[in-house]
Amino acid sequence: MRSSKDIAVQGEPGATPYSFFRVIAQTFGDTPDRLLAILDGTGVAPDNLENERAAFNLDQQIRQIDNLNRIVGSDWVLKAPGLVRATSHDALSIAVLNAPTIKAGLLVIRDALPGRVTRVRTRYSERQDGGLLAIDPGSGLSEDRARPLAEIFLLSTLAMIEAQSPAETEGIGLSFAGAEPAHGPALRALARVQVDYGGGANAIFVPKRYLAVRPPFADLAFHEIARERLEQDARRSRTAEGIRGRVERMLAGSPNGRLGSQVVARSLGLSTRTLTRKLSEGGTDLRKLIDTELASRANNYIISNTFTLAEIGERLGYADPANFSRARRRWRGVAQSDAFGRESFGRK
Repeated sequence: MRSSKDIAVQGEPGATPYSFFRVIAQTFGDTPDRLLAILDGTGVAPDNLENERAAFNLDQQIRQIDNLNRIVGSDWVLKAPGLVRATSHDALSIAVLNAPTIKAGLLVIRDALPGRVTRVRTRYSERQDGGLLAIDPGSGLSEDRARPLAEIFLLSTLAMIEAQSPAETEGIGLSFAGAEPAHGPALRALARVQVDYGGGANAIFVPKRYLAVRPPFADLAFHEIARERLEQDARRSRTAEGIRGRVERMLAGSPNGRLGSQVVARSLGLSTRTLTRKLSEGGTDLRKLIDTELASRANNYIISNTFTLAEIGERLGYADPANFSRARRRWRGVAQSDAFGRESFGRK
């Protein structure tokens, strides 16, 4: 039987790569111009932030981080407390805050985080003096992109541990893999724990005396319900149905309803071959899902009675009317609304 010590968990594809896209945009986009600047290059329009169907692919999320570093500064995570509250992570927060011990909460994070955020890897190990939870935001990211993600993960974990503890915690420490940024002193002041840089890993250390502490307000029933929800979500995210649903949400979040197979696969942490196979197991392929998304958008434009067919074609990326006409014929077999019938497509 494998020990709970030194078990590394490599992330399966998460529900949305690098979450909080909406929260970040709403936090820092306090004026229309500023919101547009934060969304610049992502292809996301402000009104699409309210689209509950939409998810945002990895390239969009990374571009948003680049914009924030440029516009707000490298310390932008410290200016967004809503990202790092103990209660900011829905089912994960519930499972951790209601865990039977602080160590059990750390293990929940170890097991659940890779299933929620693409490419993240976690490792929990114990030393003689305490436990260490290491969180790798993902290979291939430059330091200025990886650092804010590590700050979100570690500061959130710290907030949850402190919320679990019945008394002031001492000896907890954070370490970051990269060199200390200019905002290092500000981060230390916010965290109020030992913070080190250049250690080769992003990790949080919890002294041994706290690992067995039982949170005074923990509800084990809530813990089990939330943990089961996390496990169900992780299992579903790996199924053909789950992958299809995530691709559909990414297409809904795409500026023109289209995404290439490499972008989709990278965002889900899959190879293009595995993506193709999983979609085939779900009875579809990327071309069909794109057609469904474009058909839905065209249907909405038609119902709005605001645009001509030529204008709709342009909005959907069809510069050639003939190509749009052929697409419309394909979509008649896709659309579910009467507005997508022959009469609607007969409009000029």
